[in-house]
Amino acid sequence: MKAKAFNAQRHYYQGIGRFEPDAAMARGLADLAALANLIPAQGYVHGDRPTSIDAGIYGFVANIYFYDIETPLKTFVASHDALARHCRAIHAAVAL
Repeated sequence: MKAKAFNAQRHYYQGIGRFEPDAAMARGLADLAALANLIPAQGYVHGDRPTSIDAGIYGFVANIYFYDIETPLKTFVASHDALARHCRAIHAAVAL
């Protein structure tokens, strides 16, 4: 119980815990939609080589895309080819 209370408090202070679950999910999906519109079909945000912007996007998207449990957020990422490709490309680059 202590861990659950700690996580609830942490999420509250981070901001997302102040929303009802459906509203939090809607915000996450809206953020992913903005990223999906930003990522090109090929390459990276600013061309053929990844930049710090791509690393930041990866940090957000990878925690959704590589999560073992199916969620609406993961379904969204997987259904947007450019977003999923971008995530896999950065993942492969850092896994070397």
